[in-house]
Amino acid sequence: MDRNTIILWLLFLLGGITENGFGQLNHKANPVEKLISDVIDSSFNACVYIIEYDTLSRKKGEGMGFSGVVVSKDGHILTVSHAVEPHQVYLVTFPDGDSCIASGLGRIGIQKKGQDFDMAMIKILHTGKWRYAKMGRSADLVPGQPVVSISYPGSFYKPLPNIRLGKINHVGGPGGYIESTCKMEPGDSGGPLFDAEGRVVGLHSWIKANENENFDVPIDAYLKYWSALSVAKDYASLPVADMLPSIMPRNNGDSGYISVIGKTNAASNRSVVQIISGTGDKGSFIKGAVIKFGGKIYIVSKSSMVRQNPKLLYRSGNIPATILIRDRENDLILLTARVDDKDAVDIDAAASNGKSTSLGRLLFTPVNHTRTKVGISSSSFISMEPNYSIGFFGADATYIDRKVTITSIRTGSAACGFLRIKDQVISINDVSIDKPEYYGRELARCYASESIQVSVRRNGKLLQLKFPLPAYPTGKHVSYDFPGGTSMRSDGFAKVLIQDAAIRADECGTPVFNIANEFVGINIARHSRTSTVIMPVDVIGGFIVNSSKGQHTVNK
Repeated sequence: MDRNTIILWLLFLLGGITENGFGQLNHKANPVEKLISDVIDSSFNACVYIIEYDTLSRKKGEGMGFSGVVVSKDGHILTVSHAVEPHQVYLVTFPDGDSCIASGLGRIGIQKKGQDFDMAMIKILHTGKWRYAKMGRSADLVPGQPVVSISYPGSFYKPLPNIRLGKINHVGGPGGYIESTCKMEPGDSGGPLFDAEGRVVGLHSWIKANENENFDVPIDAYLKYWSALSVAKDYASLPVADMLPSIMPRNNGDSGYISVIGKTNAASNRSVVQIISGTGDKGSFIKGAVIKFGGKIYIVSKSSMVRQNPKLLYRSGNIPATILIRDRENDLILLTARVDDKDAVDIDAAASNGKSTSLGRLLFTPVNHTRTKVGISSSSFISMEPNYSIGFFGADATYIDRKVTITSIRTGSAACGFLRIKDQVISINDVSIDKPEYYGRELARCYASESIQVSVRRNGKLLQLKFPLPAYPTGKHVSYDFPGGTSMRSDGFAKVLIQDAAIRADECGTPVFNIANEFVGINIARHSRTSTVIMPVDVIGGFIVNSSKGQHTVNK
């Protein structure tokens, strides 16, 4: 299959949602994955994480770093002006863990009438033959053309970048930017956008609320002002441009559209069910997957979103479901209900092999019986420490007279309606708080949406308090404005995969399949604008096995 045919199939897949699924696309999709793999092979190791660095104290700067890409063997790194200052020292880290020191060079950050530039260059100070990516030609980009993003989203605390697949929406949009569907969030700034040949065609700059509206600085602008960017200067006005050849090497290939789509794999789509639980204001709606394991039929879903008295919306009616077991560590729940075993996905074989899903593999999520969302694996197996999912307790404490004593309470927090200043904390969730460090440690183990039990002494009287923990308030940033928002529990997992499909928080629990129609796992959380978390099949299989041994909590 030639490259243009591959691009045609990519254009279909990049639609993101199809009413016709993926069951008959598998024989065509392998070359698509090969194309993505080639981009990763040629460019991944040139994509770097950058953060301010103090060479005297040998400490990283506070706050979030940003992304960039090495584009010359001499160590020139392209990024964006809103992240860089001339002469500033930076620590640059490569995906393999190697790091080096770089210094800020030219910065062109001009937003005036008729002008909008967000360009910067830094350069590695050490001599060497650095891994670098080739630069392409953004002028040749056309709507619908596939592009790949490799950068470091700030919602993750990991040393490797995430991969995302998208298509060009528009070239020469507002301010001359490239608009694509490759999703971005804070931390991705300065990260590269690659064409199908693995060449840099843009650098991540800004976003709108719509997940499919992401804007990159075109690589042609960097080439045009290369000489100016090579000088450590903050330009207040547009510098003199370089004289570029009138005929530059053009990108190979073209793009087009495809209209013929195969039929859905109906069996996989039938495995999706809607779970309804709770009542009134405490009602909850989440998806689940009907699976077969060890000869038995189960429904597996996201535990923190399943309340009491669950029901399944099944074949145009509601049927009762029974909660068997919960796994707090992985936010999994196992249920049973009277469902047809023909609707179940047999996961025995997939659960036993536990094989990894490589970077850039196509993944398919049926969100109901007719609609499928398409993404790619943004990472291999990773662990996610609890950060964004910790509940908003909201009370500070000080060690006074050998007692952990409440000294301030934040308005709107969980503690606001229950604790008082000068309360002495005796225990949290039945764990004695004898030392100051125990207070923070126990609070860090409490997830939003869960209830917390706090024993305090107030005016000499012992009180037992129990109250729910809300999520921390999100910041005021457009990256939080995507439909459905993040899942309340989106991290704190020992082994997960990441994909870039835009799975809504209330669509979690849905099954995920690869191009061979093998069960990969379930979507367990929407973590951020760019990323959905997958609980892999071997973890689900282990959960079921351990539940039969009584190693999980029955909490209905």
